Amino acid sequence: MLEMINPEFKAIHHDPPDMPLECATVLGQHFSSLHLSTTFNLPSYMEWMLANDHTEAYRWHRAVLQVLQSECPGQWQLKSPVHLVDPFALAAVYPDARFVLTHRNPVDVIASACNLVRVLSGTFTDADWRPYIRETWPEVIGSLLDNQSAFRDAQIAAGRASAFVDVAYADLVRDPIATVAQMYEALDQPFTADAESAMRAHSAQHTKDRFGSHSYSLEDWDLDRGELTERVQPYLTRYAEFLE
Repeated sequence: MLEMINPEFKAIHHDPPDMPLECATVLGQHFSSLHLSTTFNLPSYMEWMLANDHTEAYRWHRAVLQVLQSECPGQWQLKSPVHLVDPFALAAVYPDARFVLTHRNPVDVIASACNLVRVLSGTFTDADWRPYIRETWPEVIGSLLDNQSAFRDAQIAAGRASAFVDVAYADLVRDPIATVAQMYEALDQPFTADAESAMRAHSAQHTKDRFGSHSYSLEDWDLDRGELTERVQPYLTRYAEFLE
């Protein structure tokens, strides 16, 4: 149905019904998730959500996953950038969690995120929210990066520096199998031949741009690269070795 009413979205983020889905959806069931703000442009909700304590949302998140895996036990592997809204709440509910951080120049991410929000919010409205998106989302992305840095510093101070694994996004795109194998090694997890075979089969079937390309630029949004670079400079400095 989403493809019928918003065919542009499939080229950006395709969610097949028989494959993993970002776990932000579960947080959204508690009505405390950034991903809701990618679909509905509600400034008052955005302000409340960013300031909210997300601990109860993560408790709900854990309960849902426990139900889903009650008959299929195993280690959870979760993915979503929305976790950077309140990583301290995540750690309070999942104290043994470990984190893989995929690094990409956030200035480019800002342009991508703005276009993603434009496309998603266009599913349910014909109103032009571009000025609001341009004004709001660059700072939201900057705040997420600030939260990540503060959280990592706190975890390091608590003796959990080894809970983090850093991955260059460019490496993941260039050689996903080798990069994932390095992640497994860093996390002290076995990378079996069966797992590698399944990943290669998946990569061969799910090729990049198979539903079209996601085109975006800062110029489309009248955003200044220099100003954005200055906003995210602490991140750029800290993770320079993982950025191209």
